[in-house]
Amino acid sequence: MTPRNQIEGASMPRQLTYAERLAALRETKLRHTREKQNLIGAMDRDDHALILPPPEARQVVETMGTSGVPIVDVLLKDFTPESNHPSGGFFG
Repeated sequence: MTPRNQIEGASMPRQLTYAERLAALRETKLRHTREKQNLIGAMDRDDHALILPPPEARQVVETMGTSGVPIVDVLLKDFTPESNHPSGGFFG
């Protein structure tokens, strides 16, 4: 008799080994890094865990970096934060 939480004849997915999981995480990180490099170009800075929005939600802009060197940045398209501070800024 098959337990209620299993489909008869179905097998449970194989659990990944530690090495397989590590390899999968590494490949995902490398893929994300390549995508950022292709879109933004070389970054002479830490990417601060930059996660690119989906292509349909991206706005790619060129701006002046804090060091005075032009940089390419990726913003959320059509997003304007609402101020949460008397100064008019957005903090948090």
